[in-house]
Amino acid sequence: MSIFPPSKIHNLKVLQHYKDSSCIIMGSLCGILELQAINGLVFFIGSSILSSFLYYMYINHFTTTEKGRANISEYFEHPVREVLLGNIGRQIATFTMMWCLLGALISH
Repeated sequence: MSIFPPSKIHNLKVLQHYKDSSCIIMGSLCGILELQAINGLVFFIGSSILSSFLYYMYINHFTTTEKGRANISEYFEHPVREVLLGNIGRQIATFTMMWCLLGALISH
């Protein structure tokens, strides 16, 4: 099944906004908790998996269409790759930026 290109672009933008927002929140939380080194990395991995899972569950269980419940494959061609791993470099950068910023503000 092929997804209409403008719809695919819109869906990816919505997903990116969600991922950016969750990385900002989780990076801020990591900085406020003053997590360092491996603890911060584990926090990032756990929060990234959790936010991807919640987004996946939201689409599959709480979104409805004319046919009934929606399926994530109606929105993304490769759901696991796009939802879990899509733009991982941008997510790491956003998380790290907020982690360092809030960590520095809290510690001084």
